[in-house]
Amino acid sequence: MVGWKSTQTLFFLPVVVAEKVPFSTKSLSTSLGKLHITPNSEMALTMKETLEVWESSAMTGESKKCLTSLESMIYYTTTQIGTNDLDVFVTNVSKTKSGLQQYSLPSIPFESKSTSRFVACHPIGYPYLVYFCYQIQDTRMFQLSFKSDEGNIAQMVAVCH
Repeated sequence: MVGWKSTQTLFFLPVVVAEKVPFSTKSLSTSLGKLHITPNSEMALTMKETLEVWESSAMTGESKKCLTSLESMIYYTTTQIGTNDLDVFVTNVSKTKSGLQQYSLPSIPFESKSTSRFVACHPIGYPYLVYFCYQIQDTRMFQLSFKSDEGNIAQMVAVCH
């Protein structure tokens, strides 16, 4: 993604609002106008790149979607997995006082079964919260807990496909 970094916390739009903002490269100029974003600005270029990634062809065995509301994320995930009974794993890194730290992996990571079904999601560059979510056949998921020399814990999820 283009190197745009938000200095603000981003939020999902309510689904009724998100549905009114077009999400395609063909409608980018309309979206820029609705969101009051200057054409050719860093954010406009980030939006264009995000939309191009979203519109690119899926890999063989992949189902993918850019989700612009919490409701759409829940619907997509439960539809792909086939159940409302979900386990949610997120990356969580404790705050540090000293900046960069060395981390080690002190325990054996949890590894999903090869038959497990899961959806991986990560945020992508947009002026409001948008997640790129996908499910790929023959994928493994690992939950890892790293520990720094200072005792800070970083819990992460790794998806191998």
